[in-house]
Amino acid sequence: MATLTKPIMLDETGLKIVDAINSKSIMDIINTQGLSHNCIYRGKNWGTFTSLSAVEQFLSDHGVSTGLFNDLYLGDYFVLQDGTYNKAWEIAGFDMFYNCGDTALTTHHLNLIPRNNLRTSKMNDTNDTTGGYYNSYMHKTVIPEVDTNMAKILGSHLLTRRAWLTDAVNKDVDSNGGPGWTGASSSGNWYSVKSVLMNEMNIWGAAIRSSNGYDNAGDPQKMPIFNFRNHVCNASEWFWLRCVASASTFAGAGNYGNADAGHASTAVGGVRPLICVG
Repeated sequence: MATLTKPIMLDETGLKIVDAINSKSIMDIINTQGLSHNCIYRGKNWGTFTSLSAVEQFLSDHGVSTGLFNDLYLGDYFVLQDGTYNKAWEIAGFDMFYNCGDTALTTHHLNLIPRNNLRTSKMNDTNDTTGGYYNSYMHKTVIPEVDTNMAKILGSHLLTRRAWLTDAVNKDVDSNGGPGWTGASSSGNWYSVKSVLMNEMNIWGAAIRSSNGYDNAGDPQKMPIFNFRNHVCNASEWFWLRCVASASTFAGAGNYGNADAGHASTAVGGVRPLICVG
C-alpha cells in the first residue's frame, strides 16, 4: 500500500496536493503488479497493427507475457487490420480469466472487445433458443468466422480458453428474464472458445435478463472497463449477449445503455465478442 507522508490537504482549487502522497510507492505498485492496471482507465490510441509481427512486438514491448502490462491501461485501443472487420479493439481487462476454467488458462493476457460492433447477425434462424448459446447459429456459424479473421492478424496470440456455455433450454419452466416469461437454460458445460459473446455479468456484474444461473455461471467477472463507463460510451449500438432470456429470446445490451432482450431471429443485433490476447 502507498505510504502517506503527511495528511492529505486540499489547496484553494480543491485539488489534492501532489506531495501529500509518496508517488514513488504508488508507481512501484503499478509497475510491478500487473493486475493494478485493472483499476486505471486511460483510453490511449496505439494506432493500427497491419501484421502479426507488429502485434508480437507490441505484446513484447509491454510485458504482456510476464503479466506486467507496462504502460497499458483500461480503454487503451488499437486497430487490428485483419482484412475483414478492421476494427478498433480496446482493453476491457487484464488477466481476467487467468487460472480460470476446468482447464486453467495459464497465459497472461489482455481481455479485448471491439469498440464498435464487428457486424450484425441473428442468433438463430427462428425465434427459438432450444439449444442454448452453444448450439446457436451465432456460435456455430458467425463466431468461427470471427476466429478465422482475427487469427489472420493475431496468430497463436488469439488464445483458446475454456468457457461455460449453455447447451439446452427447457421451454416449460419460468424464466428470471421478465414477468411471465417462460423458457430457461437447463444445461451447460465447459467448451473451448477463442472469441465468444459476453454475458450479462461481464457488462453489469449482475444478471438482469438472464433466464437463470446457467447463463452466467462460468464467467461471473465484470470487465473492469465497465467500472468506468457504460457499454454505449463509444457508439450507441445494440449488441447480443450469450445469455438465454426465454424460449424465444436472448439477452442483449441496449443502444440506450439498458439491459435488453431480442427475438433470436432478429438479424440486426450487433456482434461484439470478447477475446483474450497474450
